[in-house]
Amino acid sequence: MRAGEKTWELLQGKSLRAAVLILLGTGLSLVIASGNISNTAAALFGLVFVWVAFTRLKTGIFLAIVFANFQPFFERLLLLASGGTFGGGAIWGNMFRTSVSLAILLLAAFAFGRKVVEKTRIFKFPLDKYIAVYLAWCLLQVFNPNQSTLIGIYGFKQELVPLLMYFLARDFFRTEEDLKFFFNYMIVYGTVSCGYALYQHFFLTSFDQLWVTSVRGVFHADIATGTGIRAFAFATGDMPFLFPLVAILIVVVALGRRFFNPWMRRTILLLYLCFALMTAFQLPRTPVLMLGLGLLVTSLLTGYIRGSLLKRLIFLGLAAIILVEAFVYFSPYLRDSKDPRFVRFAELANPMEADTVKFRRERPWKESLAVISRHPLGIGVGSGKRTRPGVVAGTYYLPHNEFLMKWLELGLPGLIFFILLLLKTATVAATVVWKGTQAWHRRYAAGILGVLAAYVACSMVNIPFLDESGIFFWFMAGVLPLIKGYEIAETG
Repeated sequence: MRAGEKTWELLQGKSLRAAVLILLGTGLSLVIASGNISNTAAALFGLVFVWVAFTRLKTGIFLAIVFANFQPFFERLLLLASGGTFGGGAIWGNMFRTSVSLAILLLAAFAFGRKVVEKTRIFKFPLDKYIAVYLAWCLLQVFNPNQSTLIGIYGFKQELVPLLMYFLARDFFRTEEDLKFFFNYMIVYGTVSCGYALYQHFFLTSFDQLWVTSVRGVFHADIATGTGIRAFAFATGDMPFLFPLVAILIVVVALGRRFFNPWMRRTILLLYLCFALMTAFQLPRTPVLMLGLGLLVTSLLTGYIRGSLLKRLIFLGLAAIILVEAFVYFSPYLRDSKDPRFVRFAELANPMEADTVKFRRERPWKESLAVISRHPLGIGVGSGKRTRPGVVAGTYYLPHNEFLMKWLELGLPGLIFFILLLLKTATVAATVVWKGTQAWHRRYAAGILGVLAAYVACSMVNIPFLDESGIFFWFMAGVLPLIKGYEIAETG
């Protein structure tokens, strides 16, 4: 054992005891002083999390992933248990909500701290440096004079946390079995979550109903369904639930049946069925479009891997033309049905003329471009997500365009850094598809390229690289340099 590793083990033991004592004292103080159930739950989770993370970093990363999936559900249970408030009357901004971000930040501090003590490189791959440059510019934008530093810190956290998962991937994925374990978990989670979303569609539970009622001003309920909501399952809304699910589905399809054991193959079929049923009832147009585009790109790439690109290109081209023409033909009937679900879905026949897109083009996109013209170097990270000083409250809306958001907040340099980061990610994936020596390496990279294409397309009308969907995207993207550098051990 190297001297650095011995030093880290000593620090780990001392730090564990100190962290447990600090968190225990903090938790007891919160219980006694505030009586806030959300803060108390956050302190208890922190106590358990620090113990697990310091005992084994890999297990701590998995616990953070599980908590990212289920934290909103636990929050609704707390909301019900507390009678509709968290002790102070404010639902948003509670400590429990920030627990996922704090957990990931703490994990990254452990991982980077260990590398410093052991004197190993933090930025090991070329893609690491692109992420570092982008985050450095985001950090500078925290102190942009056009916003408050507090808003900047909040915005930087939203940019930082998902990208930290890229670095944590190398502490989690050491063997092929680790990747299988992660996808097995996400397949089971996705299946259960889709089933729960179907249940929500027909029978909204009491704590779900309380949550929807409490946050109606923030979560825009959709009267398209009998319950008056769009499916969100365990998440905070339909998009944080569906975007990561679409990403998982695309990569699972790319990996193929042979990557999974017989039991998981049956579970994957159940996931397909649950997703199809939920989609049939809810008709979430953006995720459906993302899934279609992602699977199209992935299918062409796997066709290239198998040496049947031309045949697949002809088949998929004809199938796409038939499907598009059929949808365009039937879309007027969907609009005439007066059912909001069908009307919204029919707008996919001409997405740029959809009501939501027209509103964004006429209001938030136009307003954002006007601000950009006055502030070419950006207005500060985080400030595009809320009303800013100098703008009358209620007149500014979230741009709902990831690239426009980066341009607005980070200026032209930030937008360029972000685009270069995505291009470099695509380049690494394409290199694995082209030169990979293992079949599953190439198929996995093809899946990531499919997800990237879906997310970039979605970025025209939403912000999929942030928050929950960003966490899972960058975690999966973090595998790319590992398989490119042959750092994941083969098993089986």
